[in-house]
Amino acid sequence: EEASGEVTEKEVEKENGTIVYEFDIKTNAGETEVEIDGMSGEVLQVEVDDEDEDEDDQDDDQQDTKSSQ
Repeated sequence: EEASGEVTEKEVEKENGTIVYEFDIKTNAGETEVEIDGMSGEVLQVEVDDEDEDEDDQDDDQQDTKSSQ
């Protein structure tokens, strides 16, 4: 799967003895997180967070605040 956009964050981690590169990419549809094996270059995981989900989460947060007042 491809993710076209602007890289907004990058990290290098060691998971189970393997170096993993993690990129957050801002796309037209929202944000995509891509994890890549540092040795083989294999894409390990692609996670798409669309903007609609983020807006729904914000709505939930606002409702929680109102109900606690």
